[in-house]
Amino acid sequence: MDSYFIKLHATHSQVKMRLAEIRFDLRWTIRQVKEALERKYGSSADTMSLELRNLSEQFVCSMSNDQETLAHYGPQEGYTIHVVDSAPSSLLAQLEDVSQVEKY
Repeated sequence: MDSYFIKLHATHSQVKMRLAEIRFDLRWTIRQVKEALERKYGSSADTMSLELRNLSEQFVCSMSNDQETLAHYGPQEGYTIHVVDSAPSSLLAQLEDVSQVEKY
């Protein structure tokens, strides 16, 4: 049963933070992957497009069909899913801006 799961990294076009080793089910549709990433990054799944990147962070392919499974795109352990948000929230950038944190 574990053969259906893969550990991938995730990055976002508007956030510097890299999420490491997220477990994804290869049977999930790309829509389900977007919904999982929506919970992690806060971007709407409706405004996301996903790119698969290899171990060297080089572009492999665009995961553009929401009905296809993750397995269809052939990710390998340690690859990265890069989220490109077409309607980025200014809130995302604010979350990483430590200059706005009150100092004591």
